[in-house]
Amino acid sequence: MNTVRWWMVGISVLVWGWMPVAQATVVNPSFESPEIPEDAPVESTPTGWTFFSPGFDTSGVIENAGIAQTGDQVLQFFAPGGGVDIGRQGYYQTLPLVLAAWQPIAWQVYLRNSSVLPMKPGVVAVLGIEFLRSDLTEINRAELFVQPSQLSTAQWLPFVVAGHPTNEPTAFVRFVIAQDKLSSTSDSGIFWAEDAAIIPEPGIFLLAVLGAGVVMWRRRTRSCPKQSLC
Repeated sequence: MNTVRWWMVGISVLVWGWMPVAQATVVNPSFESPEIPEDAPVESTPTGWTFFSPGFDTSGVIENAGIAQTGDQVLQFFAPGGGVDIGRQGYYQTLPLVLAAWQPIAWQVYLRNSSVLPMKPGVVAVLGIEFLRSDLTEINRAELFVQPSQLSTAQWLPFVVAGHPTNEPTAFVRFVIAQDKLSSTSDSGIFWAEDAAIIPEPGIFLLAVLGAGVVMWRRRTRSCPKQSLC
């Protein structure tokens, strides 16, 4: 009976730990669709993503084969100077994803600062996870604010936001990439986003490893003679 229980615990932890990753996949994670001509006069909204903004649109997909980490395109965010207030604007993708209350999930996006017109203080990148009910009302959210000083102009760096729904399960989860500019700042700048993905949150991965360890430990102790140290 004890052996059966240990097997059940180990397998349950493994399944619970990896379940969020298997249930949802981000559409168009490297922003390669639609394909943007190199001489395109304006940016384009990436396929599978929805744009939001309180003001006018200053961001979108551009062709930039020399900078892109994957493929030929990047998602560019541009904050105009001169005190123009664009508030928070960006893109989101809402996926059907059932998470139990307090079940963690993580969201990773690669970011890079422009070397020609780098993002300056007063503008921040925002990565968000919104936990939603079946009617798309919000349970709670997790957000990561990335300051210009955290970005590199020479390489892509991964940034991760992790969170969990509080007190109740989700029916949908919304993943957000945005910029936020203070209305009082005259700073401008550009940063890029690439390779967005749902990943195992560190705690999830640890639980999965521990679950595998429990299973292997039970198998090992059962196969060893009682007086042997194996």
